[in-house]
Amino acid sequence: MPEQMVRLIAPPGTDECNFGTVRYRVGDDGTVTVPAEVAKDLVHGAGFAMASVQPAPAAEDSQSSDVESAVLTSLGDPVE
Repeated sequence: MPEQMVRLIAPPGTDECNFGTVRYRVGDDGTVTVPAEVAKDLVHGAGFAMASVQPAPAAEDSQSSDVESAVLTSLGDPVE
């Protein structure tokens, strides 16, 4: 199953974030797309917020939709 990705809004002045040895660049729009597992840590400990618009799932099936719903629910309400 493809890895679920989540779009986050980076804190002001942030140009990248790291998780382990992987670096994720923040785009010109101030957002960064990371795996759901990484998003939890960034939201709960590094000042990132959920973006109101999320990337489309890579594979449309009920299992990936259930995973996405669970991840987004655990992260809280999106920020616009």
